[in-house]
Amino acid sequence: MLFLKTFISFSQDAKIDSLKSVLQSSAEDTLKVNTLIELSRLSRTEKPEEAVRYGKEAIELATKLGFKRGLAYAYKWTGVGYFIQASYLDAMPYYEQSLNMLDSIGDKKGKASMLGNIGNIWYNQGVQDKAIDFYLKSLKLAEEIGDSDRVITMLINIGAVYTDKKSTYDKALDYLRRAYPLSEAIKNTDLVGTTTVNIGEVFYKKYEIEKNEENKQKDLDSALFYFKKSVVAYQGTENLPYALNYIGRVYLAEDDFSKAIQYQQEAYKISKELGAKNDMMISLLRMAQTYFEKKDIQLALSSFKEAEAIA
Repeated sequence: MLFLKTFISFSQDAKIDSLKSVLQSSAEDTLKVNTLIELSRLSRTEKPEEAVRYGKEAIELATKLGFKRGLAYAYKWTGVGYFIQASYLDAMPYYEQSLNMLDSIGDKKGKASMLGNIGNIWYNQGVQDKAIDFYLKSLKLAEEIGDSDRVITMLINIGAVYTDKKSTYDKALDYLRRAYPLSEAIKNTDLVGTTTVNIGEVFYKKYEIEKNEENKQKDLDSALFYFKKSVVAYQGTENLPYALNYIGRVYLAEDDFSKAIQYQQEAYKISKELGAKNDMMISLLRMAQTYFEKKDIQLALSSFKEAEAIA
């Protein structure tokens, strides 16, 4: 399953440099707290250790100033810095402090976000019941305040949790299908792509366990329908190879080897252009599988060796 991602651009790098300059001449006031918080937020993906450091500086100053809103968000981004490093036990107390502070100042949008963040920790630790509980709380609050992005994100996350078990595939589809029209309504292609590729993946998983041949074909057809929608939405993004490789898997399941290889080669080409080595490796392994099923052992070995060289 794909989750939503955030990316660091060159403009963000420039903004970080600018904020560092502002920080050098800042007085010990709320402006400095907000500058530290923004530095923590922008640093989280590329340099999460720095996100933690800036966040902790913001916590210290916000505490001295009695700046509650600043303190709430300083706790949040410090926790995010730990989360990105997979230091979940370190992240949790910061998330909980942020949640309490956001609740005390009546920041419902921030609270909905933080409930989802806590759900992410439980999900990554494999505690699905607690993840669902926090995602549902976040969803309910987001619906109350009309936060469409958060509503869609939580529907996707709940769908992802339910995709982990065969017995809840239909529940996963229920939530993801709710997210799909909402994503289209706000014209957010990233959300549309993530929703549709995940729906396609659930249908593919249903195909793998379905015993009735007629139902198996229906599941494959549905998977292909949604994967193709995700390809349109993901044009020009790093998620495109993921969707293309899944289309290749569908065609392989139908023994249409030429189409399977066509999509896998396209996924490899785009991955190579993006410098995405993991996606290159996955594409080559998918090609190796297709060539093997096609009884073209030489090309299967060649693709596998190429993937091995990247790993």
